[in-house]
Amino acid sequence: MTTRRVLVVEDDSSIREMVALALEDAGYGVTAAGDGETAIELIPKEPPDVLLVDLRMPLMDGFEFMRRYADSGGHSPIIVLSAARDVDFARHKLTAAAVIEKPFDLNELIATVDRIAGPATSPDATS
Repeated sequence: MTTRRVLVVEDDSSIREMVALALEDAGYGVTAAGDGETAIELIPKEPPDVLLVDLRMPLMDGFEFMRRYADSGGHSPIIVLSAARDVDFARHKLTAAAVIEKPFDLNELIATVDRIAGPATSPDATS
């Protein structure tokens, strides 16, 4: 069995930790970053199956992160986590697999990750 990997890119440490714990409890492997620059550095080390990305972050916002990720050949689906004021803008400007509005329900978030990434564990293709 292979564990699906999720990269959480969120500058608010309480949200980042809450989401990471919920995803781990659901069976996902989680890597977390507090900003886009750190996330870009982590991706080659632990390639994600899906990314959860906040739009409003210091150093590199979510829009710039997604541009750099795509330019580097990244192809895993992105779920945007966004405050209400950004949701409509995000839906029109981004090619995100989903947009989840903050504040969000953890069950909704897990269901969205399940739908987009597939189950937390999947049969290993090499076996």
